[in-house]
Amino acid sequence: MRKSLHKNFRARLWFPGLAVALLAAPRVHAQYESDWTRNFRVGILTGFNIKADFHTGQNFNLGGNKLGDPTQPGGNHVFDDGYVKLDQTGNAGGLTANWGYDSADQVSGSSLLMHSTTSFSTTSRSGTGDDTPYVGFDMAYGGVIHRWQQMRLGWELGFGLLPITISEHSSGPATINRRVFSYDTGGIIMPAAPYRHDANGTGPLIGDTATELDSETSDGTDNSKQTLDVMLFPIRLGPTLFWDVAPKVGLSLGAGPALGIVTGSYKFDDALNVGGTVTHHKGEINQTDVVFGGYVNATVTYHAVANGDFYLSAEYMPMGSSTFSGGGRQAKLDLSGAVYVSAGINWPF
Repeated sequence: MRKSLHKNFRARLWFPGLAVALLAAPRVHAQYESDWTRNFRVGILTGFNIKADFHTGQNFNLGGNKLGDPTQPGGNHVFDDGYVKLDQTGNAGGLTANWGYDSADQVSGSSLLMHSTTSFSTTSRSGTGDDTPYVGFDMAYGGVIHRWQQMRLGWELGFGLLPITISEHSSGPATINRRVFSYDTGGIIMPAAPYRHDANGTGPLIGDTATELDSETSDGTDNSKQTLDVMLFPIRLGPTLFWDVAPKVGLSLGAGPALGIVTGSYKFDDALNVGGTVTHHKGEINQTDVVFGGYVNATVTYHAVANGDFYLSAEYMPMGSSTFSGGGRQAKLDLSGAVYVSAGINWPF
């Protein structure tokens, strides 16, 4: 959902509509109201220089798979390179037609070998992802504390919403440990690999109970995709200095403390390849974190109509890093150099 929001959040309907409404208003109301004491603005927020650092350890345990116990009759068992499941007869006579396999190498005489990965190890790897810019939403509310001539001293509270999705791909050698199971084919003529059959209909039958053989260790590769998919809510509060540069143009400078709420997930998908057989190890780590920092910004406003401005703002908001970790994996969202640009509508009143 957050990834979909990141790709489609453009506010293409309401922002142009507001702009047209402001420009179409009677020109007699375009005089600048110099006595305003409050302002509220909303706009589109774009984030730059936001990065993520990914790091994977060496040893990973896949003990959470749902293989079940293939050495017991009946049941549905899915392996790295095939499956043996219940058919429409309920595996009458200890035989099933609902099975499939991937490679001719799995056939050994009258036996069909199935494999299930239990753990794997890789070299320690690191990578960095940066898919900027990111597009979101920004709003702020402020007030005037003191004024003199064309200057105003005030304050501003700002809030933003920024979906962030950063991915990184890496690959390398892997050592993969697998359990091995043998199914009796009864000497049938084996269908050519790859073969798939479902629970309905007729087809060649094999025994539905496996014999577990010694586990094996194989050399293979690990093609890994890691994704940090989060929502950032930046919040800022600080003093502002506003200058009436011209009757319709204003310049505001601000600075102060800031914090960011980071919530989302770190997702990973390891594609383990042994001799052409690929199995995927997927998972995700979810968390919510708070990071702290500060900001400085500059905002230009153009007075278009009575109580209506266009604004353009640039902001530097360095904050700390948010780290997602677990099971020998780590993803760090780096906000130390974040720069934001926003534009929209401002209402002085």
